[in-house]
Amino acid sequence: MDRPGRTILVTERNGNIRELLRRELVRAGYRVLTAADAPETLTILRENASVALVILDEELPGAGETGGIEALFCAEGGPPVIMHAFSHGACACQEGGRVAAVVEKGGGLELLTAAVAKVFAA
Repeated sequence: MDRPGRTILVTERNGNIRELLRRELVRAGYRVLTAADAPETLTILRENASVALVILDEELPGAGETGGIEALFCAEGGPPVIMHAFSHGACACQEGGRVAAVVEKGGGLELLTAAVAKVFAA
């Protein structure tokens, strides 16, 4: 399936999980950028206007040191966000912000890729 212009930024503190997500999303036809912490995430977002979706680790290192990365993703404007969390109630800004979905960690890659497809279909 062709997905022109569909760049996903995967943020994940665990390098093995980050690489697994990158590999599976590339296999599904997406262009994927990765970040291991909040400062790197913010740099990538500033430098890559092509980012169409962010998969955000709820426990991303450095989030508190960057002026509140959660507040950034609660604001309007910018790419939608899929929170990759340990529970569905993890993100306080799910209502009214840019969080399009919350996908529970450990729920399987199929749930995450389905959420990605749903966001892009909207």
